[in-house]
Amino acid sequence: MELNNILSDLEKIKAEYSTGSGDKKLGQIFDKTYKAVNLCKLHYEVMDNVNKILSTCLETDEIYRQICDELHKLVDWDRVSIAIFEETAGIVTAIVLSKGFNTKVFPEKRNYSYKGSILEKIITAGEPVIIDDTGKGILSTDKIHHREGTKSRLAYPLKFKGKIVGSINFSSRNVSNFSKENFGILTHVAPILAFLVDNALEKEIIRNINDVLASSFEPEDLYHRVCDELYKLINWDRVSIALYEEASGIITAFVLTKGFKTKIFPEKRNYQFKGSILEKVITTGEAVIIDDTSKNVLETDKSYFDEGIRSRLAYPLKFKGTIIGSVNFSSHNVKSFNRTMFPILGHIAPLLSFMVENTKLFAEASKHEKEYKDLTKTIDTPWI
Repeated sequence: MELNNILSDLEKIKAEYSTGSGDKKLGQIFDKTYKAVNLCKLHYEVMDNVNKILSTCLETDEIYRQICDELHKLVDWDRVSIAIFEETAGIVTAIVLSKGFNTKVFPEKRNYSYKGSILEKIITAGEPVIIDDTGKGILSTDKIHHREGTKSRLAYPLKFKGKIVGSINFSSRNVSNFSKENFGILTHVAPILAFLVDNALEKEIIRNINDVLASSFEPEDLYHRVCDELYKLINWDRVSIALYEEASGIITAFVLTKGFKTKIFPEKRNYQFKGSILEKVITTGEAVIIDDTSKNVLETDKSYFDEGIRSRLAYPLKFKGTIIGSVNFSSHNVKSFNRTMFPILGHIAPLLSFMVENTKLFAEASKHEKEYKDLTKTIDTPWI
């Protein structure tokens, strides 16, 4: 490897200047160069090992730990954690990967308020945060960390698709332990960790939804529970499931969460297919986003605007290749939805479609069961 050859040559030059035969200042320059090349070599080795870790079939938490073990070669810390911001709940979930402190205050996993946290500072500033001395109480949470033995802190943002989804946080029992020099390796590793964080959340949501589907709740309660899970990734003010009845040419919409102070939109309503967002979904065969209802892109936008809805997203529900309806999200903010939401909806939509069809079968079976019971009541002696 070329870096190894450069290091070997530098070691020889360094040895010559250490005997006093060379210029002292020049020797210092060679010393700095040697350290820089050695750091570069270590950087490459760490990234190579990180890529090998990613190719394994380990659980996400174990991948976090192994990657952080590699990072420890370049960033000195006593404790490290991954913090994930759950925007809808306004809390931060921290997963501690290595403790390094004799304390029971900090468990392996804990939730805490976003307000006053180092992650809030990161998201507000849009950049990494270094706390040189927790004893100075720069952040409201510094006092807690100082009590646990943390003297200095570094939090580096984890960005996924342009959005900060969390941070990797380092703690040290030494004051001023971190510097901007640590950013070099973190710039390369942070996108990998951000991708893992986002995927881990999606996997958890899909797993929870599968658990919901395996439960014995009523169909509409199942819809509510599934949408509660989706709310962890998609921020909306109202969600509904719209089903198209082709024979009658009407749509039946089941509103699952209102979120608007309006009496215009009941829990269940029927409306015409013509001019609806579902018509657009079926015509194009794909999801539809309305960034601003005030622009009246669809005929129905005006009525939604009057209800306080400023943006909309409708994602198709397909069963056996046919669009049977859509899951619709509404927000009182302009441009609340974008295509980055499609991957998770691509996983969830088939499950919702299956639920819809099961609901139909359940209703049909209940209808026939009632007809059968009514019939048997009118027959005194059944035919044998």
